[in-house]
Amino acid sequence: AAVKVMYPGCEGDRHFTLTDLHTLSHNQSAHPMCSHIKLGDYFHEYIRVLQYLLAKAHIGEIKRNHIFLEGFPSDIQVQICMCLMIKFPDHHHEDPYPMTDIHKAAIFLL
Repeated sequence: AAVKVMYPGCEGDRHFTLTDLHTLSHNQSAHPMCSHIKLGDYFHEYIRVLQYLLAKAHIGEIKRNHIFLEGFPSDIQVQICMCLMIKFPDHHHEDPYPMTDIHKAAIFLL
């Protein structure tokens, strides 16, 4: 208990913030994603943070989809979007694709 006094914020239920999700996405986008294993690692870590934020109502569907796509390197982002444009030709260009569709497209591409 005495140790917890030295670490403000370690108690309570503030485990993750939206900034943590942005940081995860940004850091991941800087690394090549060339296998299903790398995709799985990113997906599982993203879901871990996302579940907390969803439970606390700190993030909405549009934001989570947008941030998830940003976690891919830019060349893969373009390929994912091309795949999804072909699969969903009527999708409005300003609406982010659902995270599940992004994930499926990434699996297909890798």
